[in-house]
Amino acid sequence: MNWRMGFAATAVVALLCAVVAWRSSQRVFTVGFVFDDFPFVVSEGATAALGGAFTASETQAIKRTSRDELTRAFSGLNLTITDSPSAFWTIRVRQSFEPRRWQRLPIAGETFVMGPLGGRSTVNFSEVLMAAIAHAPPDVTRQLFVDGIGRGIGRTAAHELAHAILGVSGPMDNRTDARSYEYYTHNRPEHYYGALHWSQAWPVLVDRVGAAARDGYSFASTERTNVSGAVTGP
Repeated sequence: MNWRMGFAATAVVALLCAVVAWRSSQRVFTVGFVFDDFPFVVSEGATAALGGAFTASETQAIKRTSRDELTRAFSGLNLTITDSPSAFWTIRVRQSFEPRRWQRLPIAGETFVMGPLGGRSTVNFSEVLMAAIAHAPPDVTRQLFVDGIGRGIGRTAAHELAHAILGVSGPMDNRTDARSYEYYTHNRPEHYYGALHWSQAWPVLVDRVGAAARDGYSFASTERTNVSGAVTGP
């Protein structure tokens, strides 16, 4: 290879690297958040504690609150929350998890980290509901229960999505700030009743997926897609 061919090859490689980097910077990562098709039916004891079975409107309110909480948790990042089951990162809400032989404590969520291929997370509806009942304040109302369960599902989803993005170690699962999304367990009142914030994981999330554009939009293909997933046109 003479110097002209070597220079041309080097230039081509540099150009390809620049194109790849540019495309990566323009990419909007997609998150699929979906509920499995299951009835919101719980045990007799839980039904009694809740004050009766869920109505259809309460079921929809739980789903809506959980999605709002997940969207709020990642607001400002280069992520779009969708209902696609084939998104880069997916989060499924299942009615319950099968018991594992090695399991000692209830699990509210789990994640299979797939690196450059994304990640697959699941949330345990039944465990989140039982924990929301266990940690409810003494003066809890029916509406507060519904809101708390929805928040608990969304916050568990947010914690698991952060694991999918950042891996199983790093800044996640802290044991010092119970009001953070990173906290290691769902088994606490703050997870359902009150506000949460990001702690050490936030700057790492920004570094990993990028921040949304200043006007609230990120660019993907020929469409402008905002951080809550609404396509607003070319």
